[in-house]
Amino acid sequence: MDEEKPIRVIDVFIDELDLDGLGFGEFGVRIEDHFFVTPTGAEWFTDRSVSIDKPFA
Repeated sequence: MDEEKPIRVIDVFIDELDLDGLGFGEFGVRIEDHFFVTPTGAEWFTDRSVSIDKPFA
């Protein structure tokens, strides 16, 4: 089991939604949101996806 470590300022996270192979036919969908930790909370590198139907809104 991996050692648990606290979240630190400057840590970077990637939130990935992957719908590949779930009955959508030949192609899948992957949405990635990247953010980093600041002293006051999370800051996004890019705008977050509103929904699966509007990935670039």
